[in-house]
Amino acid sequence: EPDAKGSVGSPEKLRERGNECFKAAKFDQAVVFYTSALETCGPDYADRHLLLCNRAAARNALSQFELALEDGQKAIEEAPTFVKGYHRSSIALQNP
Repeated sequence: EPDAKGSVGSPEKLRERGNECFKAAKFDQAVVFYTSALETCGPDYADRHLLLCNRAAARNALSQFELALEDGQKAIEEAPTFVKGYHRSSIALQNP
């Protein structure tokens, strides 16, 4: 099981922990778990766009709009038909 920094586990487990933190409004911890999952999974991981979108949502919740936009755009590049990448990016763009 990953520790509080999300340093141990598969990308799937780390994503689950990030989702738990997000649901509990622990957005800063969610970002840590999603980031760790992205570092663990590698560039060819099939669900990388989901990790990026989830991290973008957490960053939007933390008012880290520039970082959220970067994640949203990366998700769009990796999965152009996945609508949530556009949604996360649009939220970031609507905020100063």
